[in-house]
Amino acid sequence: SHIAILRDAVHSSKTPIITFLSIEDDEALIAILRQSGVQQVATIFGRKTGKDYEERKGGAGAEEEYFKEIIPALERAKRENALIIAGAGFTKDAFWKFAKEHRPEILNGASIEPTGHGGITGIFEAIKRGAVDRVVKEHRVSYETQIVEKLLEEVAKPEGLAVYGHAEVEQALNVGAVETLLVTDIFARQKKAETLIKLAQQTQARYVIVGTLHEAGKKLEGLGGVAGILRYKY
Repeated sequence: SHIAILRDAVHSSKTPIITFLSIEDDEALIAILRQSGVQQVATIFGRKTGKDYEERKGGAGAEEEYFKEIIPALERAKRENALIIAGAGFTKDAFWKFAKEHRPEILNGASIEPTGHGGITGIFEAIKRGAVDRVVKEHRVSYETQIVEKLLEEVAKPEGLAVYGHAEVEQALNVGAVETLLVTDIFARQKKAETLIKLAQQTQARYVIVGTLHEAGKKLEGLGGVAGILRYKY
């Protein structure tokens, strides 16, 4: 059915894997949210910051050592994933500042989510508050923007690998020349979108439904709401 095809299209779009760092002054939990659930991957314990220890080490030094241990473990778990840093106190903010200074690239795609608890409870609290939904939405907009920009680059070239408008896209799909089919959420509601998506499925073309609430979607709507990035010129 039309709805089932659209549902598939949404699922076939990229869903990010999200890494969590739930951090308190004495313990940090690193976990990964996959479609199957939350997987705990590492726990790092903070050094004791009692008076004797501070005199030997210096209070700031203890925190720095703690953060230095967290970073490599977090890098292994994060890779290209989005990152949510959760926690109840100020440690999450201190860690952010430390990472920004010493390893800024780890904060790519990262956000802070204040929670009432640390540990796994803090992670579930962040999920309940909609932190994951926000990250997925941002990731989605970024992905759609990149793909529309790629299309527009091809449109601008004299011999670019792009077609737009219903008739041209259908023709390109019929000969199997389309690598990625792009339709706006507005165009996707029309009956003719179903035919194009079926053709894309039959010819192993990717298909992406682009939202029109952001700039990239508006640009695609300006091209008739439907376009294709081609595998080859035909």
